Amino acid sequence: MKRRYGRELALQALFKIDVGKADPKRCIEDIKSEDSSQVSEDIKEFAISLTQGVVDNLEEIDRAIESSAHEWSLDRMASVDRNVLRIAAYEIMFCPDIPIKVSINEALELVKIYSEPESVKFVNGVLGTVAKKEERI
Repeated sequence: MKRRYGRELALQALFKIDVGKADPKRCIEDIKSEDSSQVSEDIKEFAISLTQGVVDNLEEIDRAIESSAHEWSLDRMASVDRNVLRIAAYEIMFCPDIPIKVSINEALELVKIYSEPESVKFVNGVLGTVAKKEERI
């Protein structure tokens, strides 16, 4: 559950970057300035590593998502779904220490909270394909 909050912070930052065209460095500073009585330093660091990892590898992550989302371009996806997919795809592609099932399950939980009910099946299918292409499942 702790790491889920880190993923939520990363989702908020990536949403600001994606939709609001916010500066990634500023969004990372916002994570760092989260109230320490509410968010532990390890969760902040996890959120920062996810955010920075997605930003640094965005082109490769987006290619993997688009090639796995049959007949869906990134710009047609809901902004929340697109950024949840980016976080989970980053974990699948670049974080072998995080079990694939955890990455997918956490993404689905975020989608259940922040998106539409029908997005759950879509996100699950895309991430399953990304994982298969990465030969992690």
